[in-house]
Amino acid sequence: MDMMPAIDIHVHPVLGESNQESIEICLREARLFHLQTMYVMGNVSVFGENPVEQEVKAINDESITIVRKHPENFIGFCFLNPNNSRQFILEETERCIKHAGFKGIKLWISVKARDKKLDVIMQRAEEYNIPVLQHTWYKSMGNRQGESDPSDIACLAGRFPKVTIIMAHAGGCGIRGMIDIERFSNVYVETSGSQPASGLIEFAVDRLGPERILFGSDMPCRCLASQLGRIYGAKVNKRIKTMILRENAEKILGIK
Repeated sequence: MDMMPAIDIHVHPVLGESNQESIEICLREARLFHLQTMYVMGNVSVFGENPVEQEVKAINDESITIVRKHPENFIGFCFLNPNNSRQFILEETERCIKHAGFKGIKLWISVKARDKKLDVIMQRAEEYNIPVLQHTWYKSMGNRQGESDPSDIACLAGRFPKVTIIMAHAGGCGIRGMIDIERFSNVYVETSGSQPASGLIEFAVDRLGPERILFGSDMPCRCLASQLGRIYGAKVNKRIKTMILRENAEKILGIK
């Protein structure tokens, strides 16, 4: 099968002596599988679920370094912890978005997406007209304390209808997750998570529309080939696959 050019909305390459090869893995896989651009979310788990301000800044510093070393391959998202002070959140967002040129905000599992601690972040995203990508999952054994599920995303989307929200990990949210956010047109679904499951992309296309689906791999902790297989193996036409792999991201992120 011919490979189509793609944009990966969700990668986590890291620096440091023990992780030097993760960037090379991403770059090698990008060449092999025709990725035009990869969006760096930061090494968000390195300090645990609730990083303090200095740790959040260190995570973003690492992303800034990666983007500056490989500007033709990587673009950054600003990682934030809603538990940090309002002043720090405002300053860190300005540093990453206005000065470093990052194109979105990444949230992980410090607090659930329905928590009003996110308000300052969502307001900032609306001011800058940038998307917010939120880790999301439905786990059979129950989510971690601050880990969002799609119902939390629905709550957030209803409160901030002008902000583009990217619900990460369609593979972890499943059909139930698609139904939760279906009526919120400001919510987009990112395709990574778990192993490819037959019918999931087709269901998302049918219920959400192909324009609300974005390709993401969660590389290098997930295999790019298997995550792409979720798209290439879907029973949808080539035009829809092109939208998912590249065109929707270009539109949302203002890529020319």
